[in-house]
Amino acid sequence: MQARGYLYAPLVLALLAASGVASAQQAEERDFMMRVREASPASRAPSDGAAEGRLGSQQMRRANRVASELLRRNMAGSRQDDLELLERARQAEVIVLRGQYDRVQDVLTALGVNHVVIPPGLLSRQPLMSTQTVMVNCPGYVGSAATERVQRFVETGGFLVTTDWALAVVARGFPETIRRGGPATADDVVDVDEVMGDHPFLEHVRTTDDNLHWWLEGASYPIRVLDPRRVEVLLSSTEMGRKYREPTIAATFRAGEGRVLHTTSHFYLQQARLSSQRDRAGASAFARDLGLDDRTVQDLRGRGLDQARVGEVVGAYAMQQLIANVIVEKRRANDALLSSFSLRAKATAALRPVPGPTEESVGEVHEDFLLRELERRGSEVRVRDLFGREGWIDASLVEARNPPPAEPVGNADPPAVAPTDPIDMTAAAAILPVQGSGRAATSACAASGTAGSRVAWLGLLVALLGIRLRRSFRTPLRGPRRW
Repeated sequence: MQARGYLYAPLVLALLAASGVASAQQAEERDFMMRVREASPASRAPSDGAAEGRLGSQQMRRANRVASELLRRNMAGSRQDDLELLERARQAEVIVLRGQYDRVQDVLTALGVNHVVIPPGLLSRQPLMSTQTVMVNCPGYVGSAATERVQRFVETGGFLVTTDWALAVVARGFPETIRRGGPATADDVVDVDEVMGDHPFLEHVRTTDDNLHWWLEGASYPIRVLDPRRVEVLLSSTEMGRKYREPTIAATFRAGEGRVLHTTSHFYLQQARLSSQRDRAGASAFARDLGLDDRTVQDLRGRGLDQARVGEVVGAYAMQQLIANVIVEKRRANDALLSSFSLRAKATAALRPVPGPTEESVGEVHEDFLLRELERRGSEVRVRDLFGREGWIDASLVEARNPPPAEPVGNADPPAVAPTDPIDMTAAAAILPVQGSGRAATSACAASGTAGSRVAWLGLLVALLGIRLRRSFRTPLRGPRRW
């Protein structure tokens, strides 16, 4: 059934493109993916995370896998809207900067979130879109040009997520917010005792009364908050403050139209603390406390659920929920962001730094690129595109954008490549779509028509096939796989 569902994908996507139903920023995302392909041709094939080396022990890899399964099942039962937002995320919406010590891409894969992984050296050359979430794995070694690009990206609406040593990117790009403070940590686990409960990033992060433990890799950077009025401390630890002089575990702040989130240590949990009898209990106890029914828990136990311990799974679950919340909140924020881009380009045109005739250019917009009007002078208009570039263009080359249609189910990429190892969570997502995938089909027929070429009867056919397509795109929650 799963394989058959994909047979409908090219047809449905072709119909969607022909009828003009697509993401508002489809032209920009197509341009972004093309640039990534050209700049990093080695990334055209799906990536196997095992080639980068395995992180953590077999037991902790199992705990990460169990946590992702429990999180998806819990969301399917109580937060279906949030789960659908995760599943509909397109590859060009979530960008991961490859790192040596953390692999958030493995967590995203286990959660079924599509994403693109790029090498650190590409960041300074790759234009970023304001609708994207960029996640920088530790160590986050990038130069000044990349830092300036990230700064502009956030100020024009992007979300930036960094871990551990990548704090340096935040400190350079957004001075007077946070920086490294206190001595580097030991390989340690600390108790989290303060959680800002009303922040959307923290929704459902703590769903039971279990102690939340936070793993610190050796030489992790403590976070020093420089501007308490601007920076929101999401998680803090008295134990962390006592040992390393800085209690902050995770902090966030706004910058322009975007937001930054930084956490000490890593999203891919590699160590846990089993300090109580409850921590050492099988993970089925945690699954029941989440509200999963007895039949579901029994099914998961038959697949090895209790080989993972509560204390291991709780921490991994909290970190993965934090990641899921960031992506969900960004996708929601994009609705308001895109509504401010009221114009679209009618043809390819250069953006000029000043009004009037000039051979200078600050960039180029292509047909259907979305534009925000900043200023008008006679027959010229100053605009900003989704890549954050600003310049002047002849008003005859732009037109009012029709209100974007509701995002269709078929607008999602196929689910991220599922891990192939039954124990560890090492298979990364497909770096770029393979030939014949939903995105390839979308790109192939996107040029076949615009909103003006809609045909009424196509809507009925799309509706009839939509349910099949939706099921085929969704990562199965059940299966014979053992952890």
